[in-house]
Amino acid sequence: MDNNYFNIDNNKKDKDTNKKENIDNIFMENEKPKNPLKDNFGYLFSDEKMNEDYQELNKEEMMIKIKQKIKEIKEKESEIHKKFKNGYIPIDNCNQTDFLKTFYQNNQKFKNGEEEEKTTPLNNHYHEKIPTKNNNFNYSLQEEGVGYIGKCTLKLDKFLKYFMQILNVLLGAAFFIAVIFYFTGVHFGSFSHPNSNNISAVHRKYRKRPTQSLEFKGYSLLMTPERTSETYKLLNNTVADLSREYKTELFEPHLTLYAPIDMPLENLKKKLNSLSMMEPFELKMTNITTGNKYYQCVLGKVELTHDLEYIYRRVMELLELENKNGYFPHVSLIYGDFHNIMKRRILNEIMYERNYVNYLPLKFTISQIEIWKTEGETKTWKCHDIIPFSTDDSEDEIIDEKN
Repeated sequence: MDNNYFNIDNNKKDKDTNKKENIDNIFMENEKPKNPLKDNFGYLFSDEKMNEDYQELNKEEMMIKIKQKIKEIKEKESEIHKKFKNGYIPIDNCNQTDFLKTFYQNNQKFKNGEEEEKTTPLNNHYHEKIPTKNNNFNYSLQEEGVGYIGKCTLKLDKFLKYFMQILNVLLGAAFFIAVIFYFTGVHFGSFSHPNSNNISAVHRKYRKRPTQSLEFKGYSLLMTPERTSETYKLLNNTVADLSREYKTELFEPHLTLYAPIDMPLENLKKKLNSLSMMEPFELKMTNITTGNKYYQCVLGKVELTHDLEYIYRRVMELLELENKNGYFPHVSLIYGDFHNIMKRRILNEIMYERNYVNYLPLKFTISQIEIWKTEGETKTWKCHDIIPFSTDDSEDEIIDEKN
């Protein structure tokens, strides 16, 4: 009995110890550290099942992870762009010499007739500073580190860069000055010595080639201001001075009524005889301007008054003529085929140097119509007849004769 009793007690103790060991093992297994689950995106592109080491993400978590990756890639890309800005690689002082030798020269060097390869890793420059004005990291290529051709190329590139900048500034200044001269009518020949040969050369330069014959054939009806008036003297002196200065034809200042007229002189006089009943009338020159024709190079515009319009229409009716372009009353001050820049220069000279800006409007009286033969050059023009307008004195004389 006693022996059996001790055996039963021993069996119970063994069972209790086994239970304790099993419980300890269970707790130990629970206390073992587990490996963290990894994110996996591979299941998006394959049909295979994932391993137990990975956890499956939902759609929102997946989008967040992808955006984070894209942001990291863009940041790295921007850093690389900054380091390679303007085509130059930032070089730290630590590996400057080795990098230059590797970049500009051949990696293969010879020692004692044997070929030896030497390469320098280029990955270090990704972690270098970016040269800026603030960190005083100014890098200049050394002569010993750069080959002769590379050094010359860099110097030539720098020279061309500054040369183009200076050239652009000079061209801009020249263009600005040319625009000012163009609109003010100033030409470069006016700055030289005013001798006769030089002036004639400048004037030839600014003249156009005549595209058609400039000669009139037949007769012209002209009206001249009274030759004793101050206006006539002023206009006549201006025409003479401009003709002498610019080597152009000389003529007498006049207002053209109509030209040319291809008709015998006697018939012309008979048809225009009735105009002698007109009374003298006053006209005004209101402005000085430029024209587009040889005989209207620079001219003074004349106001189209009622009397002037009437006499023009009367002449057209008597001579049975038509003028499709209309009537443009003017007094020419110079004849010529100059370019616009020269015309503006002459215009400025008349207005300001000859003080026409204070004379305008110029008033003058028309008391007769003159019939001129205007064939050939102006020096061959000749007045053949005059149709005077009636005055109070002439009417009194006619009345006395009748009495």
